[in-house]
Amino acid sequence: MPRLSFPLQAQAWRLLCGSVRGLLDESPDEARHLASVRDDLEATLAEANARKNRLKKLEAETRFEAQKLRETIARGKGIASRLCSGLKALHGSSSPKLVRYGIKPPGPKRPVVSDIASPRLPGIPPLDLSAAEEAAAPAHAPALESAPAEAPDAPES
Repeated sequence: MPRLSFPLQAQAWRLLCGSVRGLLDESPDEARHLASVRDDLEATLAEANARKNRLKKLEAETRFEAQKLRETIARGKGIASRLCSGLKALHGSSSPKLVRYGIKPPGPKRPVVSDIASPRLPGIPPLDLSAAEEAAAPAHAPALESAPAEAPDAPES
């Protein structure tokens, strides 16, 4: 038998219990032994419904608590950041004393890009970017220095 979702399974059980109830009404002597089995199935269906409702309630509570946990963690990060900033202001941002509070000292400074020697291939001269920048400038744009300064027309009084 294929596995059914809970709503389909519960619907099938209700149909089965109703059908057996009708059989017991029509011929109570012949189907008497099925009455207790039907009662067990109805009790099991009621228990399954109660557990399903409890599960839905717990899932809702879990979602609510997970959201509250995310909010609490975000608030804690902000508070911890303020505390770390206060300790850095007190001791200095690169003080070795910060380690005892669990604050890592800043790492070594990164070199400025212009200080890094660019690798060059033998026989190829270094690239001159100033010529490339001039070539990229639009030809139709007038230079700002050569443009005449015009005052807007003021209405005469």
